[in-house]
Amino acid sequence: MATSSAVAAADQATAAQYNNLRTDMLARASVSSGSYVGDDTENKAIAHGLGAAPKVVFITTAASTIVFIIIVGTGNITCLNAMNAYAVTVMDATNFYVGDIADYPTSANSNGITYYWVAIGIGT
Repeated sequence: MATSSAVAAADQATAAQYNNLRTDMLARASVSSGSYVGDDTENKAIAHGLGAAPKVVFITTAASTIVFIIIVGTGNITCLNAMNAYAVTVMDATNFYVGDIADYPTSANSNGITYYWVAIGIGT
């Protein structure tokens, strides 16, 4: 059984590792943002400018409270309000993608709607 001083030392070491990781991630975090106008097309490419695939992209419109999210590696765009996920091309170092032919409004590519986005990445 570990002594209380050994447990405290382990807790401090874990906290220090977490803080170092958090600081490193914050130092390497990159954020870009912009807007695009929807056009009812499948897999519309939106340039994000990060130079590496984003970890997450948040998308919304000015006229509503609809929020969309794309998470790295999923190949899906999810409308958080409806909890519907639609397949789109996986994000890459240049673009993220919106618009699924099954439902453009809930896959962030409705014709004539202006969408606003924020992409967050972690550099190397």
